[in-house]
Amino acid sequence: MDSRKLNVLIALLKTTDGRDKFFKCAQYSLRLFQSLLTEAVIPKLPIRTRFALLSPNVARLVRLANFLKQVSGATSRARKFIRLGSWIYDYEEIRDLVQTNFRVMDWEERITHLNDVLGFFIDLMDDIYFLSDLRFVSEKVGNRAGVIGVWLWMFTILIDLSFTARNMLRTYRDHRQASLASSVPLLPFKPIVSISASSPRSSPSSSPSEAAPEKAASHEVAEIPSPSSSPVSAAPRDSSKAKKAWSAHWWTRLLMVRYLADLAFAANDAFESDLSTTLVHSFALTSAICSTYKMCHTALAKSKAE
Repeated sequence: MDSRKLNVLIALLKTTDGRDKFFKCAQYSLRLFQSLLTEAVIPKLPIRTRFALLSPNVARLVRLANFLKQVSGATSRARKFIRLGSWIYDYEEIRDLVQTNFRVMDWEERITHLNDVLGFFIDLMDDIYFLSDLRFVSEKVGNRAGVIGVWLWMFTILIDLSFTARNMLRTYRDHRQASLASSVPLLPFKPIVSISASSPRSSPSSSPSEAAPEKAASHEVAEIPSPSSSPVSAAPRDSSKAKKAWSAHWWTRLLMVRYLADLAFAANDAFESDLSTTLVHSFALTSAICSTYKMCHTALAKSKAE
């Protein structure tokens, strides 16, 4: 790792959002490994071996599963402490929003501000649920706040999914037009790191209290130049436009994967379904990897631009 990438990593770890994302990846990697041990490996062992008192191999697996559960639980509590009181930032945005004239806004801006308001209540419900774990709030109030937070979180995911699906179609159309104008085949170019700095809202968790949003409008994508109307002689410039258009399309697809994983995780919590723990943790880890990857790429692009 060169010095520039190391400096970017250190800068991300100094931020609350950066630490939360890296902790999230570690947390769900541990939980996925632990659930694989408890659901896939240990139950498939022979009964005599599984319940033998003098079986060192099975004992090691059980101890490892318990250790992973304890470490992931400690990581989860660390994330909760990191995000404690984050609703204060949403309150400042909402206070400024009250003085805004909604009549001059289009429907996209109104939905974006609605996401900000919902984010405020999600953060607040998240903190109430966590305080109930610390016995500062009654368990009944904490459980009710957790249920409300999960349903609000799932509603924001559906809003983000609708915007992302529309942007994915638009970016693919722009890339197709730019490719046809420059005679460049529709190939998966390597994503360009000069993307928008916005990060999607929603963060999967194993409990309602960990459904903490991330601050930004998820439907924002990279600015894409309109397809050139110049003749084919300007092929190099049009080729660059096609690559930028594909890069924007690639990032919207990454957002779509993340939101689908978030939606599956939130629906499992909201409807209390009996999905496999391994599958649920796979959804959470997928979302964590997508959000962390996008955050690192955005920070690296900013460092290159400076």
